[in-house]
Amino acid sequence: MISANHNPNRYHALIQNRINTLSNEAKEKNLSPIFMTLTLPSEYHKMKMDKKTNTLIPNSKYNYIQPKEAVKHLTKMFSRLRHDRSLKDLSKDERIYFRVNEPHKNGTPHTHVLLFVPKSSIDRVVTAFKRLFDNKANDIQTNIENATSYIMKYINKTLPLSKKENLSTKDKYLNAWYCKHRIIRFNCSRTLAPLSLYRLLHDKFNLKELTLLVKKKSLAIFVLQTNKNKIMEIFFGDELIYQRSENYSMKCGLLDF
Repeated sequence: MISANHNPNRYHALIQNRINTLSNEAKEKNLSPIFMTLTLPSEYHKMKMDKKTNTLIPNSKYNYIQPKEAVKHLTKMFSRLRHDRSLKDLSKDERIYFRVNEPHKNGTPHTHVLLFVPKSSIDRVVTAFKRLFDNKANDIQTNIENATSYIMKYINKTLPLSKKENLSTKDKYLNAWYCKHRIIRFNCSRTLAPLSLYRLLHDKFNLKELTLLVKKKSLAIFVLQTNKNKIMEIFFGDELIYQRSENYSMKCGLLDF
């Protein structure tokens, strides 16, 4: 979803920055890209394509699970791979990923994942993917020449607001789909500093610098005890580098990433 706290162009720039930094991190660690697409079984699709008429028709096998819950099932599918030995045997810094959720024409979600792993682990990950998932419905590719451009193609598809002012009917429906079902468009491994934190401190640190500070636990981040997503103050050593611009008297707790 797109937050009301920023405009679409800025959000697109933040995502682009995140992808670039993630790709550079992978390059510095000498990791190689794998691109995969995960789709849901027939029963998750409210509509199906009639091959004779090439139009969408009701699917009698539909299980009435809504897109929001369907995305959770996709997350569980990807989790199966992340918990497979092919990835669990790697350190967190050796398995970096960025994920994009988007709908099929019939409104059923599917997910694209750009995963970076050591080159020596690629064959093992591919074997695990083919063992865990239906090879006809799900796809994995390893011949990726430009990983950043590859994933940005899918990101740009899901962010029509960032591309032009006059939206087509298709673009409007796409935005409505994300909003109605409250589906997050993107998420990634905890390789980089959280985007919410970067938005607050981007004028002080670039994303790579902030990520290093978070990993070294150099920041003291205070949040409301009743809402850990609400950052109130941030200290860098003894220096207060962020304070929420509102009066508050509620007790705060220290956030530990």
